[in-house]
Amino acid sequence: ERLWRNHNKSSQYNELINILKIFEEQLIIFFDNNKTINSEPYLFRLRNLMLIVYNHLGNTKDAIEITVKQNKSLSSLVANPEYFDLVLNFKSIEIEIYVNCLEFKKALELSNTYIKTINTYKDIWGLMVEEDLEEFEKSRAFIKSKMIEFRIALLNNKTDINLDSLRTKLSNKYDLSRFENYKIMLLLKQNKPKIALDYYTLLIKSN
Repeated sequence: ERLWRNHNKSSQYNELINILKIFEEQLIIFFDNNKTINSEPYLFRLRNLMLIVYNHLGNTKDAIEITVKQNKSLSSLVANPEYFDLVLNFKSIEIEIYVNCLEFKKALELSNTYIKTINTYKDIWGLMVEEDLEEFEKSRAFIKSKMIEFRIALLNNKTDINLDSLRTKLSNKYDLSRFENYKIMLLLKQNKPKIALDYYTLLIKSN
């Protein structure tokens, strides 16, 4: 994470991925010599970061190779709730990899599985917390899942999407900006360029 903070400019991504590959090699050597330590979560976290960098670089070939390794590690990680967020992060990154590959149907398939996982998480949350599920729908996990769902649906030219149901739950400026972009994309795909232009003009004036 410190490496990411110090190399988060596009001009530094190639340097960063080279550092991460060396780090991965050294970790593997270390864990081979220390069999009592569970290496999976450490390597999994590192490879998630490598995937993020590969996505920024558009290097889908190396990214796909890492997703194979990550998916092989899932069974040991999902057994421990401590690593649930780690696995969810990977699954969201994996979707983006197939978007970069222009394999939108595969991305849609992964997105649907991701949404089902979040909905299951929502049900478990409701059982444990015993509160109104609307509170969960304001969570980062839920909002992120809906943003992924909308984006992948739009890339697959689906137009029967109810974006407005999410609008009232957003407070983060980046989420709001992303939402407005998706709204305009949806209007254009619905062959409503005039409404899309008026909506965009309204956004510009309000800012």
